[in-house]
Amino acid sequence: MSNIHKFASILLSAVIFMSITMPLAPKLLAADLIEENKPAGILGDADMDGKITVKDAMLLQKYLAKIKPLSKDTLLLCDIEKKGTDKINIKCATLIQKYVAKIKSSKSFGIGEPVYKDTSPLPTASITPPPSIPLTENPSPLESQPASVQDGQDLMANIFPDENIKGMNPVDKFINATQNFSVELLKQSIASKYDENINTLISPVSVFLALGMTSNGADAKTKEQFEALLGEADIPVEDLNNYYYTFANSIKNNKSVRLNIANSIWFDQNFNILPEFLQTNANYYRSGVYKADFSSKDTLDRINKWVSDNTDGLINKMLDSIDPKAFSCLINTVLFEAEWENNYTEYNIFDGKFTLENGQAVDAGYMSSKEDTYLQDFNSRGFLKPYKGERFSFAAILPNEGIKIADFLKSFDGTQLNNLLNNKLKCDVNTNMPRFSFSYENELSLALNKMGLTDAFNSSVSNFSKMSSSNFYLSSVLHKSYIQVDMEGTKAAAATAVNAAGTAKSDEIVTLNRPFVFAVIDNETNLPIFIGTVLNPALH
Repeated sequence: MSNIHKFASILLSAVIFMSITMPLAPKLLAADLIEENKPAGILGDADMDGKITVKDAMLLQKYLAKIKPLSKDTLLLCDIEKKGTDKINIKCATLIQKYVAKIKSSKSFGIGEPVYKDTSPLPTASITPPPSIPLTENPSPLESQPASVQDGQDLMANIFPDENIKGMNPVDKFINATQNFSVELLKQSIASKYDENINTLISPVSVFLALGMTSNGADAKTKEQFEALLGEADIPVEDLNNYYYTFANSIKNNKSVRLNIANSIWFDQNFNILPEFLQTNANYYRSGVYKADFSSKDTLDRINKWVSDNTDGLINKMLDSIDPKAFSCLINTVLFEAEWENNYTEYNIFDGKFTLENGQAVDAGYMSSKEDTYLQDFNSRGFLKPYKGERFSFAAILPNEGIKIADFLKSFDGTQLNNLLNNKLKCDVNTNMPRFSFSYENELSLALNKMGLTDAFNSSVSNFSKMSSSNFYLSSVLHKSYIQVDMEGTKAAAATAVNAAGTAKSDEIVTLNRPFVFAVIDNETNLPIFIGTVLNPALH
């Protein structure tokens, strides 16, 4: 890691709920299916709307989980294997989803073809409802289910994303709302855990993707608060899904840097999640879903291993323990790894002093370079240093002399950040930046409460009825992150032009020798992938 920057960030949400009993599907007699021999519909069309979609698979999943009864005609259309309506199982739902995903192996079952009601005598033995199958195991075939539900198996393996999802390109209202959310999250995180001896690092992308996943399970006022938090009450959850889908795919599809985003949902073996919630997360967030015994230490180890694997070991222990009341965890990881466009050399390294907010001077190792993008507004100045490929840049923002970070952030918001980046000046900038690396951890429920997300954490008013028929609420939002800024970069350097809104007449000098704000910026949208503060570069 000597010649690159590595950033990693994790967000985990634990969901606590009270379990309730699901209603059983009513018994049906096979004799009830005897009607005149005419088309009943097309095979696989469970909602009988004349077309085959993922909704048909989810409707069948609800029946198998005893959440929703199906009519005799619907059951006839769901008998994909043609073994009889008393033999319908989870494999039938899987085959419908494979058909929607255009997987060839599903075509031999005749899905989409007319189904005729049989006029031949049928046995009158009663058809008992299928055994209780948690929806989170859908749509894996029953015969392929593991012997134990404690294996941490990815249960989304056979839930296929809707290939018709196109996403939505970020527009101004989304960018403005997300910038405001990012800066406000930084401010509230610092306020909830302020200490002059703590550096801060937040990944807004990690947080809003995890909250975006969760918001799809919310309804009524709880949903409105998610929309107010993430979209400033002007962007519905459904549109946020599309914006996040497009943005996440856009920043990942860059050959010059490594940016890995991974999502997962973990739930206890006794917990059922509605199939619509799982399908939405498959469509937009590509979440892995794992079922395990939350009372087992093995589950704790598996969660920590998943986090470690998806952050290259930079965060090797997400949890010390699992809350005995917790039944669900939603996790997002972001790993960013990039080389400088113009690397530092041994001739750019020197030792110096860094002045803390209390006036104390500490030793720091500095890296000097000449950049070509200068930032300045009424109470701060800084620069951009691009990463290889120039899709992303490191932004350094130094408050004016005498302004403490907390005071600077009081008047700093997403609009100011956007203006600062949009009004960048093209000129030579002599920069001096300290080397630093540190880890950061914070429980964000207080910060999110201050930002208006209150009902989700209140057991008496929370509404997550689109996630589960059980009653539960969010108990915590744990955020862990790590950053290392090194002195070296790539051996081959290249200079390219930077679009700028203005020019400066002479060289500028920016020395980060006192507390400053920094961010890793997506240059196409000005949205921060990471944002934080350095109060003391000597802290780890």
